[in-house]
Amino acid sequence: MPCRRAIPEIPDHPADGPPGQQPVHAQEARWQLASLLGDHAESRPSQADYASATALAFQPRQQEDQPHIVLAEAGTGVGKTLGYLAPASVWARKNGGTVWVSTYTRNLQHQIDQELDRLYPDPVDKALKAVVRKGRENYLCLLNLEENTQIASTRPSEAVGVGLMARWVLATRDGDLSGGDFPGWLPELLGRARTLGLADRRGECIFAACHHFNRCFVERSIRRAKRAEIVIANHALVMVQSALGGGDDGSVPSRLVFDEGHHLFDAADSAFSAHLSGLEGQEMRRWLLGAEGSSRSRARGLRRRIEELLSDEGMLNTLGLLIRAAHALPGDGWQNRLIDDAPSGAIEAFLSALRRQVLARQTEQDRGYSLEADASPANDDLLPLADDARSALIALREPGLTLKKAPRRPVGG
Repeated sequence: MPCRRAIPEIPDHPADGPPGQQPVHAQEARWQLASLLGDHAESRPSQADYASATALAFQPRQQEDQPHIVLAEAGTGVGKTLGYLAPASVWARKNGGTVWVSTYTRNLQHQIDQELDRLYPDPVDKALKAVVRKGRENYLCLLNLEENTQIASTRPSEAVGVGLMARWVLATRDGDLSGGDFPGWLPELLGRARTLGLADRRGECIFAACHHFNRCFVERSIRRAKRAEIVIANHALVMVQSALGGGDDGSVPSRLVFDEGHHLFDAADSAFSAHLSGLEGQEMRRWLLGAEGSSRSRARGLRRRIEELLSDEGMLNTLGLLIRAAHALPGDGWQNRLIDDAPSGAIEAFLSALRRQVLARQTEQDRGYSLEADASPANDDLLPLADDARSALIALREPGLTLKKAPRRPVGG
């Protein structure tokens, strides 16, 4: 595959030590802001005051479990982005550390990234010191592109689309399909499957087993973020990492700036809660069972991922219980089965009953994609099916918790 040969491998670097603890003084923040704005910038005292106030968040801790927190509100036109980037960049350079800047939307991430051109005018320097981090589903998967290339070799009609995507892959900064340098007109020209459909899909990544692993855009962004000065993330990613106890390598940023902080609560609600939906159930089933039937998915089931790591027969039996229980989750085609009122399994039966109740209680004005209905009183058939769904989820939960605590066989032992 030409793209594989042309994309450079991700360089290996020794692990860095912890960052220093040097403070950022208010005057340093003001000086840095003035440097970012340039000699001919309009004088905005409120922006300088904002920068000096946010510098307090970058002081070293005086007591255990008592971080410095600054809640700052700035009106439109103050210039808060450069206001907090000034002390953040000073701290990163003085201490050899990384500051994570988290905002609400991907568009805002790219706006902040553009502001960083002032801090890093040299594109090569910026590529090393500023990284945009998003969820895996935002990046092109090189293995997906390779598979499309193989398909195109037997279908000439696919060749143009594959060629255009390959050209973009060779030129892109980070493989981000949701913004940045990705041409927004390509999906309309080539179709979603040949463009956005090449993204990393949840549950299908084979990680180090992939021969593109050392060129992978997702892995590249993860490794670059470890050595960057400024990482531009979003609330959803930061909250998910918090829920999981750390980032991809288990680390937690020591300095965080939350832009658009009033949206943080919604992001936390999503990250620290569970969703019982057909789509989430289908994703869980795929994660547990892997690809089923004639699916072209590369998703590997849990058995293939951990069977060799389990240390005794009892744990293997527990894994078997979990795998069997996973068949109660919605499978491929669950949407059509709900429409046909022909559910398969306890969870689909419950969702089908919910759908019937919602449709029965909607009004003509409600027809559309966002249908709602009162949950109480429940239809006669709903509560028994809810009990069956609950039992199915318990059957998943109990062996899952047991496996979580299971001793692991050493790799190579």
